[in-house]
Formats: sequence, structure tokens, C-alpha cells
Amino acid sequence: MFKKNSCLTTISLLVFLFMTVATLFSTEKEDEAAQEVLKQMSTEARKIDYTTIKEIKNKEEIIVLPGQYDKVEKVLDAFKIPYQKVANPVKFTKETKLDNTCAVIINCIDGAVFPQAFIDKIKLFVENGGYLFTSDWALPVITRAFPGYISQSTKTTGRNEQVVITPHPDNAQHPFLKDIFGPGRTDLKWALEIQSFCVRIDKPDEVKILIESQEMQAKYNSAPIAITFDITNNANLTPTATARLKPVESDNPVRIEPKSQPDGTVLHIVSHLYQQGLENTDKKNVSSMYQLIVNFLVEAKKSAKEREADKKSNKKKKK
Repeated sequence: MFKKNSCLTTISLLVFLFMTVATLFSTEKEDEAAQEVLKQMSTEARKIDYTTIKEIKNKEEIIVLPGQYDKVEKVLDAFKIPYQKVANPVKFTKETKLDNTCAVIINCIDGAVFPQAFIDKIKLFVENGGYLFTSDWALPVITRAFPGYISQSTKTTGRNEQVVITPHPDNAQHPFLKDIFGPGRTDLKWALEIQSFCVRIDKPDEVKILIESQEMQAKYNSAPIAITFDITNNANLTPTATARLKPVESDNPVRIEPKSQPDGTVLHIVSHLYQQGLENTDKKNVSSMYQLIVNFLVEAKKSAKEREADKKSNKKKKK
């Protein structure tokens, strides 16, 4: 009995040591990738973006919901970006205030079981200008809050694997893709987890495929890896602006200037962001993948600043 217990203790210790070393190695790789991204962003060409990401100083600006698998918050930790972690959808729905929030991040978790009140709150947040990031199994959050844009394909990925990715030719210059693809980065790979949800595009005129994989297309009949779309809430427009969206019969319609920006933006990825660092050994590959979430937060912060400036401008006009 003593020998058996001693053997089990030794095995447990070895497992613990292995996990500890793996975690330290992973953290070191994340930190190195983060430093590489920040180094690129500190150049003159991206000076504004670098300043913007450093302006995120309050944790309530970014809300993170933990998932069963993905851990985007660990990527944020590597960048030393503050965030507020909310334990579960119920707490988010009942207690979390979003007045000063520019982005909500929902890690891979079964979004189909989230309460409707949570979905309604997310919908309103995006319609009011917020940015929403979801990964993998959180896809139902999007399909429930914004039906008709994208949906889950009939297939899921069959195993853990890596696939070569490319920018979609129509959207290669999208702000979310800054410094991801370019010289020396033509063979980037994306780590797929088994049973990742493949995505079907239902509104091709409004949904932008940012990153795609022809390997994914061949294996699962679904090429999208990262997609985005904007949400405009017509209820937020003035009566005259709303009329602009309808056919005008008058010979002298009132000219309505379009809104300077959409109300909110959604970004969804297939599989997990955090796992890109765990399963990719190429540092350039890891830093490129992490650049995606940083670019997303830069644009979210810029949008929040613009909305705040508009509010102050409107208050001055009323006075």
C-alpha cells in the first residue's frame, strides 16, 4: 500500500511540475509576443494607435466574461491592459454597468444557454456604440442578439490542427488587420480546436470576412476564421434621419448627413485566441494573432472617444 501511494504521489508531483513548466513557458511566450506587438505599434506609422491602447486605464472600460476554454484575459494580462472580469452571465445582466465600457469580450462558452436578459443587454450595448468580441462557442450570443448576419455551419472541426490563413482580399486593409499580414508573414497558421463552430455568412453585403482559410474551406466547407460587421440602431436616429432610410417622395427632401460612424461593431473568431499562443511555436505567428485583439481594442477606444466628444459637442450646442 505504501509503495502504491508513493508511486501515485510521484506521478502527481511530476504532472504538477510539468504543468508549472508549461505555464511558465506559455506566459513567457505571451509576454514576448506582446512586446513584439507593442514594439511595432510604437513606430511613427502607428503612433496614434499606440497612444490609444495606453489610454485604456480603467478596468470597467473592458468587460471580460470567462469561458470554458478560451482565455483572452491572459492575452490582455501580457499587454498589461486593465479589464473587469465578470463571473457569469447572470452577474453581468444584473450588476455590471456599461456606462464607461467600450468593449465586451466573451470567451468560448455555450452562448445558447445564456438568459435572454443577457442577450438583450449585449444587443443594446452594441446598438449604443459598444464593441463586442466573441470566440468559438459564444457564436450563439451573436446569432441571438443580431439574427440574420451569421450562423453556425452544419459542420464543426474534426480535430486539433493548424491551418494556413490569409486576409480576405476585399478587406486586407481593415483596421483590425493592421500589422498581422505583410512582409515575412505569408505563411501564418491558425490553431483550431476540435469541435470549433464553423461559420456561415448570411448577409454577405454587410458581413466582412477578415481572415479566411482555404484549408478550412476544403475540409469543412467554411473558409471564415475572423468576421466582423457593424450595427446601426435606427432608433437612435432623429425622426428626420430615420425618414432618410425610407423612400422619399418629395421633390425637395431634407438633406440628412450620414452618421460619422456606426453605432457598434461585432468581431467573432473561429476557435480560440489564447490557444494561438499555446499551440504556435513561431513567435511571429503568435504576435500576429495577438495583434488582432489589440487592434480591436484600439478601434473600440477610438469609437468611445468619438462618442464622448459628440456628447460634449451636443451639450455645448444646447447651451
